Amino acid sequence: MNRRLRWVATAVASVVALATLAGCGSSTDEVAASESGRIPLRVTSLGLCNEIALYAQDAGIFAKHGLDVELVKSTGGNAGIAAVQSGSADVAFVSSAAIFNALAQGLPLTIVSGSGVSTPESHGVIVAADSPARGPADLSGKTVAVNELTGTGAVLTSRWITDAGGTAPKFTALPFPELATAVANKAVDGAQVTSTEIFEVTKAGTGRSIGNPIFDAAGGPTPTAFYATSNDFLAKNQKAVVQFTDAMDEAAKAGNDKANNAQKFDIFAKYCKRPAADLAQIAEQGYAGRIDRESFMRMKSILAETKAIPADFPVETKVADFAWTTG
Repeated sequence: MNRRLRWVATAVASVVALATLAGCGSSTDEVAASESGRIPLRVTSLGLCNEIALYAQDAGIFAKHGLDVELVKSTGGNAGIAAVQSGSADVAFVSSAAIFNALAQGLPLTIVSGSGVSTPESHGVIVAADSPARGPADLSGKTVAVNELTGTGAVLTSRWITDAGGTAPKFTALPFPELATAVANKAVDGAQVTSTEIFEVTKAGTGRSIGNPIFDAAGGPTPTAFYATSNDFLAKNQKAVVQFTDAMDEAAKAGNDKANNAQKFDIFAKYCKRPAADLAQIAEQGYAGRIDRESFMRMKSILAETKAIPADFPVETKVADFAWTTG
């Protein structure tokens, strides 16, 4: 059953600020089944055109796994974490860097599912069509817009530019819908975006991509986002969370199967307000439910090298045992 996305009012400036919430996580008792017999679960969403939980919702995969999911609209991963910590959501959709940073700050959270995996064309940095920038070094010291200052985009874009011999850019945070507009209006020199925004600016002739730091700076595929819940909620609702992980794994496998593209793009189009025909032309990321340890540890190494997390922080111990791939 389709559900309206409800806005989360809570937002935070940084994961460090979120640490003050660590002692006030939800104390909700185990969630009771709804009239449908399914377990209600509130999951934050950014309404992105490649967010596989949206497919799981409308394709009936969550319902198949005994869940009655409410998608809670969030402005970003940090806001999602804040919602989970305050008890206004049960599971948060959050970028890799943001959740690793939050865990390193000591927030009592557990990663319970993957979401997406980068590909060579799944993301990029866009500049205005008439910009002289042709590669990462050309953004040395420039202003680059990202969705979150502590997110994966900022961390990997900075590394991408410095690896090319430039100096780290000045980042400014903007909501996803405003990133391409800021580039077109020349309010910023560039913006780290998904392939959806690259397609749009290229089609409109207002911008172009100069490369993909999410893949290139990582040296291969890495997780773009995860789902996390509070330790308290997991302890009281492990059955529901395992059902969520199982559903996400099924949705990811279905999302990777091109036979499901027509249904998938129709669903994504409804949430991200773009034509399904356009989505069919846009390079997709890979989808992942259960988490591949090799790509996870690649991301850990990158974030440790860039000092986004302490080098000795065992972030892999913050992943639920049932969330890893097997075999």
